Amino acid sequence: MPTHFQECDLGYTFKTDDVFAFFGNIRATLPEIEKEFPQFNFSKVKQTHSDIILKASAELHEADAHWTVDKKKGLLISTADCTPVMIHEKTSGKIASVHAGWRGVENQIVLKSLISLAESVDHPSFEIWMGPHILQKSFEVQADVLDLLLKSSYATDKNSQFVKTNSGFMVDLKNILESQIFHSNLPVTAIHALDVDTKTDLRFHSFRRDKANSGRNLSFITSL
Repeated sequence: MPTHFQECDLGYTFKTDDVFAFFGNIRATLPEIEKEFPQFNFSKVKQTHSDIILKASAELHEADAHWTVDKKKGLLISTADCTPVMIHEKTSGKIASVHAGWRGVENQIVLKSLISLAESVDHPSFEIWMGPHILQKSFEVQADVLDLLLKSSYATDKNSQFVKTNSGFMVDLKNILESQIFHSNLPVTAIHALDVDTKTDLRFHSFRRDKANSGRNLSFITSL
């Protein structure tokens, strides 16, 4: 993983001069996060695996991505195998927190978030972080889901995004997400990815591993 990620008791952090990103483990409950980071005010959304992108609000709205220009507002996202994606648009100072499950990948929510954040911005420039999520070695789907995901991909060689097994197909969600990001044709200075597999790493919640007993991993980004 990139050396800029720092591991802590509650998960992983990534800090620049302008933003702070956090990816929580099983210990990172909301009370623990609020205790650890009392300088931030937190906002969350009601996630439904949609492609809805909203401005952050004190009210609980249905969406799977929210954004703000307010400093020290932590934009929370909860995941349990899905990919938490944090975005910083440097020119305007906008930040966004995105919940990208496989349906979110299919709906291209990260790509749509980038396009939305770039609106009315002269010379946009993005930096992106992807947190712990289910990796290809653990993400097996059947042909119907594979077909939906490949239709959302912009890779030249889509065969590189999955491996056939005796029982299904192992899919690389990060690879598909990156193909969508590059398809935006927006300037992206860096994509930082934590290649930590939530299904096999017991430090993180996993729905595929624990089913209904699974909790949720909390992550956020904030402007400094």
